[in-house]
Amino acid sequence: MVAGARCMIKNCLLMMFCCFVGAVPANAEESAAPAPQAETPLPEAEPVPLSAARIATRVDETTAEMLQLFDVLEEPGPEIGKIPTEIDALAGDLNRVLQNVDRGQISETRQSVAETLLQTLNRMKRKLDAWHDALAQRTDFLDQQRQLIRQEISFLQELRASGEAEDLPDSIVERIDTLSTQLEGARVAVGDRLDLALDELSSISTIDLRIRENTQLLETLLSTRASEVFALEDVPIWQIGETDVEFTERALRELRSRTDATKEYVKANANESVAMILFLAFLGVIGYLAHRSIRRVADSNTGEERTRAFLERPGAMVALLWAIIGPELILPPLPVALIALRVLVCAVALWRLIPNIMPVAEQGAVRPLIVLAAIAAILMIWPAEEAYGRFTLIVIDVLGIYWFHRFGRTLRAATDSPGLWQYIGRFITTLAPYLLSIGILGVLFGAVVLAEQISRGLFLFLIAILSLMVVESLLNTLTESFLSGSGRRWLHLVKNHQELIQRRISFFIRLGMLILLVMFIPRMFPMLKGAATGIAAVLTKRVELGTVSISLTAILGLFISVLIALAVARFVRIVLDEDVFPRLPVASGAAAAASRLIYYALVVGGIIFALAASGFELSSLTLLVSALGVGIGFGLQGIVNNFVSGLVLAFERPFQTGDMIAVGELFGRVRQIGLRASRIRTFEGAEVIVPNANLISGEVINWTLSDQMRRGDINVSVAYGSDTARVREELLKVAGDNERVARHPEPVALLLGFDDSSINFALRVWISEAGDWPEIASTLYDAVYVAFAEAGIEIPFPQRTVHLHNDGSPGQH
Repeated sequence: MVAGARCMIKNCLLMMFCCFVGAVPANAEESAAPAPQAETPLPEAEPVPLSAARIATRVDETTAEMLQLFDVLEEPGPEIGKIPTEIDALAGDLNRVLQNVDRGQISETRQSVAETLLQTLNRMKRKLDAWHDALAQRTDFLDQQRQLIRQEISFLQELRASGEAEDLPDSIVERIDTLSTQLEGARVAVGDRLDLALDELSSISTIDLRIRENTQLLETLLSTRASEVFALEDVPIWQIGETDVEFTERALRELRSRTDATKEYVKANANESVAMILFLAFLGVIGYLAHRSIRRVADSNTGEERTRAFLERPGAMVALLWAIIGPELILPPLPVALIALRVLVCAVALWRLIPNIMPVAEQGAVRPLIVLAAIAAILMIWPAEEAYGRFTLIVIDVLGIYWFHRFGRTLRAATDSPGLWQYIGRFITTLAPYLLSIGILGVLFGAVVLAEQISRGLFLFLIAILSLMVVESLLNTLTESFLSGSGRRWLHLVKNHQELIQRRISFFIRLGMLILLVMFIPRMFPMLKGAATGIAAVLTKRVELGTVSISLTAILGLFISVLIALAVARFVRIVLDEDVFPRLPVASGAAAAASRLIYYALVVGGIIFALAASGFELSSLTLLVSALGVGIGFGLQGIVNNFVSGLVLAFERPFQTGDMIAVGELFGRVRQIGLRASRIRTFEGAEVIVPNANLISGEVINWTLSDQMRRGDINVSVAYGSDTARVREELLKVAGDNERVARHPEPVALLLGFDDSSINFALRVWISEAGDWPEIASTLYDAVYVAFAEAGIEIPFPQRTVHLHNDGSPGQH
């Protein structure tokens, strides 16, 4: 705290000094951030007569500031002060590291040694970069201070040479001379410090050049060894002679080399290592919460074996996720020893987790392959060039041929319908014996790198497939637990379409796992990197068609982006229709219109974004818009008319979805209001597509615009001689006995008039749901018939009287 306070005091004093000399304030702490810009020349101030008191005060304050500046120069800060010593120490370490590296024989350097050297050089490079930044800040600061001191010296010299100095007391003149001497000394000291900092920067540049050169050599060596897979780089196995180094000594030396590489990696990536530990803790917390969520599902579905498997082995699942995800997200490329450790962690976790991804019959064949993968991972840190290394590799390949064949036979004998992973497993188990046989031949004849990559790649591929299957199963289980629990309670969408949502999510999860598997194939089989590079070159190669430049990647990206935009728009619309608008005080028609407009806006926006992301010049759309305008002018008037009419219907809302309307002779219920046409379902069950322009330009009768209340008439006729009062009484009684007839307005029984053979009555009632009128009318007619029969009221039928006339002719009666 004392040191910090002292630094703050120095900063304040230095800023006061700069203010007095008329300069821009600068930071006094040389190891801190760069000082503010002060390199632009300051405008010369017009000479202002100063009193002796003001000159004396300024001289005293400037003298104090100079003393503080000398203190800052003598104590540059702990970080800056250590840099020269650390540069010399690093230069010595670099000489010791590179003393055994012969440029002419670097191709013979062991891979483990090359990896260790590369990690060490990268760590040194990061230190040099940090020192370079600190020294660059120091040189900027010193250069600014030198310019400020020069300006102050010029000011004092002009003041001393002017006539005003003759009127000053001798004590003030003496103090001015003393300050001038101090400023000259400060200028020299600052210049010396600046020259020293520049020399240190030069030393850093020299060391950095050596590190870059050797780093490039080592990277070239490792890349060459990884690419020369089909070369017979070693002698056949029967020509291997005895070595002067014993097996134990060679093993210890190789182990030390791998250990040193790992230590250098950890030193160079200390922050990332801490982040990995924090990531493990984060996964532990997430795993605990997921464990509780899955347990709730297990309590309701006790027969779910997959759920029980995750409940029994949460630690193995956390370890597997940590080994799979952590290094990819947090750490730079791992050295061989840490890659082997990563594979071992995955193998141990998979040994515990395979019960939840495959049946018992398949577990017996895949577990030996997991053991072989673990052994192959351990042998990654051991060179296979020696005879014992080659023999070990042959043994692993022979066992791999047997167990891959047995595992494939088990998969093909399964009676269940195979899925994606089963097809992939059948393909790999069919191909693996042939590849491992090629690897055995490579070991025998000297193509050791090819044999190692085949054997290691197959086992790593198996571990990757099993790991992705476990992760997929876990994600499906978590999805199921959410949909069955909280999702079903919170969202109507989940409640109404749970199985469909589960299938869609499972599809996308499997698609993601498959994409990850394809992306990792070149890393597991380095021999395929050339092919992957070629495929990438073909996909990214741009073809010029006039002013348009396209590539397969851009076309594929456009296609995928449009699909994603459509899927997102459809999902948002479903969420709005199922869960958002039903919870808001919004009319159904307005909600449908808003949902539809949002859907089209998302689709259009997604397509425009996809075009921009794929490199399409949006300014070129002007040509398309012009062509569209011409098309509208010639042949698309009807479509545009219907589209605009759809917008009018959406905002004006003369009817809504579910309303009963009549358009001409068409009578039915509105099922959907689209932007081009609307769909009306008649009571006979027919779906009629009506263009929106017809609904806007013609008359539309809406029976349910304000509410669902509707009046219906029950027309009946009675015979002459019936008691009309009794008829009305029976009609009102029938209406009162029916619960579906509204009480307000009240039913009314009316006498309409007299017909030839009947008296006509009407029972007028109101109902709350207009769509229920046919059923209610049938019930009322039936009740009226029964009531009239019980009351003895006759319902007449047409009667005709025939009169025969006799005109008196003979023979006629």
